[in-house]
Amino acid sequence: MIFCLSQLHTGTNSTLEWLASHGDCRGVVLSTGVYSNQTGHRPTTVYHEHVRRDSRFNRQMCRTQMMMAWSHPTIIPLRDPLAALISYQHRAETSGRIETDLFLPREDVVDRWCYLAGDEPSHRIQYLPLDLAEPPTSDRLWEITVALGLSDPAPSAVGLTRENDSGDYYLKRAYRRGDMDPLEHHLIHLDYLRKAEPILRPFLEQRGYRDLMWWR
Repeated sequence: MIFCLSQLHTGTNSTLEWLASHGDCRGVVLSTGVYSNQTGHRPTTVYHEHVRRDSRFNRQMCRTQMMMAWSHPTIIPLRDPLAALISYQHRAETSGRIETDLFLPREDVVDRWCYLAGDEPSHRIQYLPLDLAEPPTSDRLWEITVALGLSDPAPSAVGLTRENDSGDYYLKRAYRRGDMDPLEHHLIHLDYLRKAEPILRPFLEQRGYRDLMWWR
């Protein structure tokens, strides 16, 4: 089994599609049910969960997730947390769930990142940044494929960053042109994200991120 652990709005669907396109993958199973089933006799199943916040209510579930990451080949897609927050807010606003989703306690949005960044590293975990200036090379995708125990050649990275795209909108355009002013005024959780920089920045730099626009 391969364990896919992902933060909200970091390219989960595209990562699962990429894994499912391997010849060895017989299917993808979400914590909420079956995502896709492949036909034929294929040896590997991918199981996915979203990162849970290490709260008093979720502590046992968090421990279970980390135990799975330590004991199974694991892949974690990554994206600039600011871009993920922009997607989170846009999705909440356009889905009509703004009261229930957008105004959750702010730690429910950012602390999941801090929990992921503060976890002890494991050689079994393969991180897949999907929004670096340089996309993952074929050699890097092959390294991930081998580390996950898939014998089939790695499929192309084409499409990895496009799956489940919410289209073009105001805050995304501001992000793409590097304009912090609209984000300062309209992104609800930006201040809390910045407070988490001492935890998140070393973690992200180790995975190839440089000079993110929300860093001080």
